[in-house]
This record gives sequence, structure tokens and C-alpha cells, in this order.
Amino acid sequence: MNCLNCGQETKNVKYCCTSCAAKVNNRLTVKRKPEGKCSTCETPIKTSWKQCLECRHDKTKTIKLNATTKRVSKDNPNGLVCSICSIVKTDENAFKLKDGRWQSYCKQCNAVMTAIRSRAFKTLCLQYKGGCCEKCGYDKCPASLNFHHKDPNQKSFSISQRKSKKLDEEVKRELDLCSLLCANCHYEEHYTAYSEHHKLVLDYVNKVPTQGIAP
Repeated sequence: MNCLNCGQETKNVKYCCTSCAAKVNNRLTVKRKPEGKCSTCETPIKTSWKQCLECRHDKTKTIKLNATTKRVSKDNPNGLVCSICSIVKTDENAFKLKDGRWQSYCKQCNAVMTAIRSRAFKTLCLQYKGGCCEKCGYDKCPASLNFHHKDPNQKSFSISQRKSKKLDEEVKRELDLCSLLCANCHYEEHYTAYSEHHKLVLDYVNKVPTQGIAP
């Protein structure tokens, strides 16, 4: 048996070695090289490139790219800009990470993004609990709705102080231990819990002179 590629005698069925088999298969099957995309205009480019030639020489496009990976030579002395507002980062308007890299956002945009993530997380939690007060049905203002733990001894963490802004199974288990109450119903719930303490306060107020409470 002769090799179908080089013609040498071989004991194999078609090819004498894997190199000859690969050469024939590559000729029969056209290999399509993977193409990347320009990070600015998404034009097909080589996979080793990050930008096309047009965007590479256009500073107005380059300055809008992700601040952690793209740099600008003259318009940006530190080489980094905020990925939202495109302001040039300095020590006054941006934070640095422990490894020396800049954060993706400036301080102002970082505060806005933190508020957005926190409100989005509370919205998910409110949707999971029904979106309205369990006692009176209030649902107008999300900021007025609170998560009240039915049993304080079973409380693992506060929903509002949760660092991870994901509605995972751990958060759902904690929400199952809570009641969704509006601000007024929440205050009334705590007032009921401290009713005995409030009675002592009323007794003290009734006993003090009319001129005022003595120190």
C-alpha cells in the first residue's frame, strides 16, 4: 500500500504518518480563520488585534474605550479615563486598587453605579416578597418598604447591608424569614414588641411635675 500523499510504501491503510494525513485533510477541508471584532466599531479584524486601523488612529473613539485596558498618549497623562464619563483619572477624582490599577469608574460615576446596583438588588428582593406591605398593602414608594425579621434570633444578616448584590439562594432563605412591611407598619411592629417598656415611659410621664421632666 502506498501513501496517498507522498507515495511511499506503508503498512497503514491510507497514509504513512499523521503529517501526510493532516496535509491531505487540510487541502480537502477549507479552514476558516477565526475573526475578532474591533472593540470600538465591531469591524471584523485579526484575533491578535484589539482595534481596527481606523479606530487605532482616531483619538475621539479611543478615549471612550474601557479605562482598564485602553490608553491615550497625549490627551491623557495617566493613560486612563473613566469608562462612563471619559474624564481623565487623577488621584483626586478616582480610586486606585491594591495592585496599583485604577478602578473602571471615577469617584462620581462609582457612587452612581453603587446606588444603581443597590436599588436594583432591593427591587429584586421586593419582587420576591410580593412588592407590597403584608399588612396594609402599601406599594407606592419602594424606599418605604422594609424587611422585618420575624424572629431576631434567626437573623443571619441584614438585607440592606448585604455586600453581594445577587438574589442567590442564601438571600432567598433570609428573605423567607422576613416580613415585607411599610415604614408605618414596621414601626408599629417594633412598638408592639416594646409595649411594656412604653408603659413604664407613660407612668413616668404621668408622675413628673407639670413644669417639665426633671433631669
